[in-house]
Amino acid sequence: MINTYNESNLHKTLKILYAQKHNGTTEIPFKNFIADIIDKKGNIIEIQTGDPSRLKEKVRVALENKTEITIVHPVVYEKIIETYDENKKLVSKRKSPKRCSVYSALEGLTGLAPFLSDRKFTVIFLEVIICEQRIKTAEPVQLKNKSRHFKKAWYKTGKKLLEIKGENVFNGKKSWLSLIPHELLKGEFSSKDVREKLNKASSPYANVLLWLLFHGGLISFIRTEGRFKIYSIKK
Repeated sequence: MINTYNESNLHKTLKILYAQKHNGTTEIPFKNFIADIIDKKGNIIEIQTGDPSRLKEKVRVALENKTEITIVHPVVYEKIIETYDENKKLVSKRKSPKRCSVYSALEGLTGLAPFLSDRKFTVIFLEVIICEQRIKTAEPVQLKNKSRHFKKAWYKTGKKLLEIKGENVFNGKKSWLSLIPHELLKGEFSSKDVREKLNKASSPYANVLLWLLFHGGLISFIRTEGRFKIYSIKK
């Protein structure tokens, strides 16, 4: 099957979980693509562990055919890194200091901005704890897809789900606007205002948040003041 070729452990696990949760069937043809899951109501569920914008064409086709489509995108709340030697013996295990959030995941949604206000389109940011497995190599290596700027003495072999911490469900205008601090919603605001109201971890993503909401038709550009664009909620 097209979608199971080189399927990751994390993707496969989430696909099974959501198929069971929604009484769905996996790997079903729909128009010009294969849907990860189609539930008993005929709605599509796509598991996307990479960039959600890659599903732009699938979303467009589903919505044009009046079919509800949900993207389930895991956001790494915590990551455990296990490193093995070339004989598959565990040599180290540590917790990564990096944590992701709904706000950091917004950068992957830019291609899907036109669909944000469509009530048949849903994004579920799934907070997860995962284990990333690596193989340590004797010499620094490049990956097969040539994606590394600098060679490293390890490569990833997979990711597995350890725990689901929670779901953050976004469907329709109100849910997406909830990402803007509520005290700003009744007036005008800039990226600076949003950044100052968000917590330290989320504040760097104020610009991409406003870009996404503007191109999704959920906020209106009012004017420019100095270096900042001023917005308000679209009536």
